[in-house]
Amino acid sequence: MLLELLTNAGKYSASGTAVVLEASEAAGYIVLSISNFGRGISAGDLPHIFDKFRRGTGITDQAIAGTGLGLALVKSLVQHLNGTIDVSSCPAESSEADNLWRTSFTLTLPQFAAELSNVEE
Repeated sequence: MLLELLTNAGKYSASGTAVVLEASEAAGYIVLSISNFGRGISAGDLPHIFDKFRRGTGITDQAIAGTGLGLALVKSLVQHLNGTIDVSSCPAESSEADNLWRTSFTLTLPQFAAELSNVEE
């Protein structure tokens, strides 16, 4: 899941920008956020971003390789782990002149009890 999200973040980042990975814990959940700065995801594409074989508007025109399955698989795996995944894409506050957008994928996964990690087979 993380590899796919980090790969996508790098693929869609503007030149010279960084991909940001943040991790935190809240109320028994692990929260991971992967953000990049680039062209962003249009409001029309956001509701369909996790659909199979769906690619953002204009992506094929930019010759960015992909099948449109990665985010659908990530969402399926997250749900299998009883977690959630959300996406947001909005103009970056500090880049008015560059017209960059910050796109963030946030995973919220249940934190397993310590005794479960110590169970022997």
